[in-house]
Amino acid sequence: MKGEELLVAALAALEDASWEVLGEGRVAFIRVFSRRLAEELRELGHEEPEEQLKLAFDDAFNVEESNGKIVVELDDCPFCTVEKVAHVDDFVCVVVGWLEELFDGIVYRVKKENGKCTLFVERNGR
Repeated sequence: MKGEELLVAALAALEDASWEVLGEGRVAFIRVFSRRLAEELRELGHEEPEEQLKLAFDDAFNVEESNGKIVVELDDCPFCTVEKVAHVDDFVCVVVGWLEELFDGIVYRVKKENGKCTLFVERNGR
């Protein structure tokens, strides 16, 4: 649990610092950072999207794909905890760019309700 708290604090600090240093450019920074996260995990041997998602969410996720559209449901997302801790108004979630890289697409909608985060990805959308 200590490692998870440290990770949440580190990501919240990254979000805060990126706003302080980059201003509006932080959106691009966070998106590039999250894509690099996917690349680094691939280099560590976690090549499939489900493998990478399992690292972050254990079994608390579901992926459904139909006609080039992917729905990713995340239960109790640790990155939502980062959003609560970060001191910025326009939080940019690391998961968005990460999923875009994992599924070679674009996240076109994010829905949050009842502790669940659902992201909608369109393949080849970028």
